[in-house]
Amino acid sequence: MNTQTDIEKQREIDLKIFKQPTLSTGKHNEGKCFAGKKFDRKMKFAFVVFEDINPGAGYVMAWIKEQGHDVRLFFDPKQGNRGYAQNKFWARVMDIKDWLIKEMQEFKPDIACFSVLSATYQDGVQFAERVKKEVKDDKGNPVYVVFGGTMPTLVPEIVGENWFIDEVVQGDGVRHYSGKFDPDNLWTERQAFFDELPPEHRHTQLFMTSYGCPYNCTFCGNQQLREVGQYVKMKRTVDGCIKELKYMKDTWGMKNVLFVDDILTLDKKWLMEFLPKYREQVNCDFACFGHVNCLDEEEIAEMAKSNCKTIWLGIQSGCENHRKQILDRPETNEQIIKVSGWIKKYGIKLMVDHISGLPYESDITHELSISLYQQIKADVINVYECLYFPKAKINDYALKCGYLKEEDIYKINRGQHVTYQQGNHGHKYFDKYAKAIVSIPLGGAFWELVPMPLLKLIIHIRAGRGYIANAMVENEIFFTWRAILKKLGLYKNKSKISLKF
Repeated sequence: MNTQTDIEKQREIDLKIFKQPTLSTGKHNEGKCFAGKKFDRKMKFAFVVFEDINPGAGYVMAWIKEQGHDVRLFFDPKQGNRGYAQNKFWARVMDIKDWLIKEMQEFKPDIACFSVLSATYQDGVQFAERVKKEVKDDKGNPVYVVFGGTMPTLVPEIVGENWFIDEVVQGDGVRHYSGKFDPDNLWTERQAFFDELPPEHRHTQLFMTSYGCPYNCTFCGNQQLREVGQYVKMKRTVDGCIKELKYMKDTWGMKNVLFVDDILTLDKKWLMEFLPKYREQVNCDFACFGHVNCLDEEEIAEMAKSNCKTIWLGIQSGCENHRKQILDRPETNEQIIKVSGWIKKYGIKLMVDHISGLPYESDITHELSISLYQQIKADVINVYECLYFPKAKINDYALKCGYLKEEDIYKINRGQHVTYQQGNHGHKYFDKYAKAIVSIPLGGAFWELVPMPLLKLIIHIRAGRGYIANAMVENEIFFTWRAILKKLGLYKNKSKISLKF
């Protein structure tokens, strides 16, 4: 007789959903996890990724290649429709999807794997339908389409509604293909992405030493993952990180590291062991995310000795009550001021995030924010308009205060709502305060007269972050030239899936 668990698992399979659920501890719930797929012959995998390097997809690519399968990357930079530069006419002119289809038709993959975020989900489903209709495997059958990534993890049932998607992966893609996510021994694929990206991406690279965050901010991905039972918590070993970072420097000439852990400084003991080895064996400039509850003066002094150039704090609002009640952030302004003082004392640049468009915001919350940012003397202040994602707790507050309607939730769950910071300027407080806040590091009302793109450029260069602007310029030149070559039939897919450990 079938148990309730068996019935639930069969229903998920009927819905094309394959789950890798986790416990509240961040470890996998082994009794409920899908056992993982294996193949009795060599398969051809086409991985479709949009806009930027994707470490998550890179791990799955590396694992599948290690099992002896043929893996290729089909990368769409979305030229003209990227997060920082959007122009509908230019996006149409530079669109390379016809070229991607032709290359995939020549490859004849058995499986097409799409890795999508909220911002790229609609691109993914629209292109996947074309792939299903136009791309065949060696036997002439329509290619088997698999979706993984953020949106399939948060709303798998909605993703599975698309007739052309054969399989939805919720959670760990490496485990889905019978592997184990062990980043010390399975390094994410990078070379295939670098073949499709300009040189600056080799010099400035992303790296994670840990996965998961103990905090539960109402707008953040970790809260959403907990909501759907997909929260993962993991810390890599010090020596494992140093080995990979050294390889990245020796192989690609890496000069800057962007540690994109939610909080690099979460584990002080680990950090104080890591930093001396880092400056001895890697010694590249780096930036990282911090949290005022997870930073003390001793750590900051050691980070400064180890070439930390920027610490990035997510403050979001200078109003303590607003921050605690709406964002579920417990830190006080007193803590922010104290930690910011240490960062400035040791010569590290301080970058902070502010969110405008938050539910129940007001002129007072923004004036309090300006006062706080002036007091801590931040070197860069990023002002974002609030974005809403599936299963985020902040959506409930936005519904109650009228910032969202029920039909907006429908769009959010399908990646049809505003998905880029640059496109969401519908609330008056962004227009009223954004420039005033961004220009604080320069001082004086004069700077509010400067166009926002130029204002940001000046501030980032002053803060030693000119390489970011350089990467954006390189992107535009490189992707435009590459798109021209592809449209003229003068460029072939050269993606290489390397195995370096």
